[in-house]
Formats: sequence, C-alpha cells, structure tokens
Amino acid sequence: MAPLRILILTFLSAASLALSAAANPVELSTREVCGPTICAEGLTCCNPSCGYCTKPGEGCTEEACAGPQCGPNVCAFGEVCCNESCGYCTKPGQGCTAEICLGPKCGPKVCALGEVCCNESCGYCTKPGQGCPTEVCVN
Repeated sequence: MAPLRILILTFLSAASLALSAAANPVELSTREVCGPTICAEGLTCCNPSCGYCTKPGEGCTEEACAGPQCGPNVCAFGEVCCNESCGYCTKPGQGCTAEICLGPKCGPKVCALGEVCCNESCGYCTKPGQGCPTEVCVN
C-alpha cells in the first residue's frame, strides 16, 4: 500500500506545481538567451560561448568554451551533434545524414570509432595516446 501512497503523493505534487506555474507564468521573453543557457531574470549574457550570465555591469571571463563532443570532433559554438559516428555538427534544426561512419583504415583493417591506426603494417588500432607494438607485419 505504501508504494501506491507515494505514487499518489507524487502525482498530486506534480499537479500542484503545474497549476502554480500556470497561475504564475514566467515571462521568458524578458530572459536573455546566452549560448546554451537562458539567463535568469535580471541577469545579462556576458559570455555566450560558455553560457555565463552576470548582473549588469559585473565582470566576466573571456574564455572560449568548446561545443559538445561529437564522435571524433567537437562542435563549434551554436552547433549540435547530429551524427556522432561521423562527427557531423549542424545548427539546431538543420538536416543531417543518417549514414554510419567507420573509424580510419589501418592496413588490412578498419579501426573502431574513437581509435587511431598505430601500426598500419599489422592493422593495429588503439585509443589515442595508448602504446602500440612496433613490430612490422608482412602479408
């Protein structure tokens, strides 16, 4: 019986929050879009690359923040990853391919996505920065 009571209380709490939000809507048009975030009311965007908001007149960092990781690539500011296997980034809402990309060719093999070819003669693939055998393979 206790799980049912928790479920009912959870539903009632959610319904109460929804009614409260409908009665006191937040005017989103007064809030500033700041890169990947929306500034809280009364704050202004000071660094859209990172989504940092501050009070008007306060200082702000000038760092450049990277976009989201997208397979082997990092998307530029304002872009989203639309095809992780190929590392393709687009502006939000733009079309994208549905192709499946493989990793780099490595001798007689193809490396997995996220791996690099470290020994082409043998077809050895590793994660970037990992060690690799230096032997020479002959077909």
